[in-house]
Amino acid sequence: MTDTPAEKKDGALADFADADEKEIEQKMIKTILNMPKEVQARFKVLHMLSDKRSKLNDEFNEACKKLEAEIAAKKKPFLDQRTQIIAGEQTEFGELIPRFDESHKELQKKVAAIVKPEPVEGEVKEEEKIPTDVSYLKGKKGIPDFWLRAMKANRLVWD
Repeated sequence: MTDTPAEKKDGALADFADADEKEIEQKMIKTILNMPKEVQARFKVLHMLSDKRSKLNDEFNEACKKLEAEIAAKKKPFLDQRTQIIAGEQTEFGELIPRFDESHKELQKKVAAIVKPEPVEGEVKEEEKIPTDVSYLKGKKGIPDFWLRAMKANRLVWD
């Protein structure tokens, strides 16, 4: 079995990191051994504790990568379906519309129970806001410019 270029690259990076880590490790041990005998024990134990912590960090990072991969695999069908809808490749929605309607009713009940603050002077009330104009979508497949519009609507990336 041969390594792919990416695996070779990752392996080379890992070897490089290991070489750096080994050099640092050797310097730390040399520094500890050059300390007065009365204080060496403290630093040896601290060094061992640091190694244990590093191993736990590595274990944590591996678990995170594994969990991230599992979640990404679960998200993939939804992201693929979203891509198909945006591109106009999926036009039948089956049970999704009735499920939306039902969950929307539940959400409306929850929101109705929340007391909303009075709007600040000059602020437009929620019910007075103009609905989003999507008339440009009539007769078109999918949602052209979806991502451009999404980024423009996102205040974090708006500028």
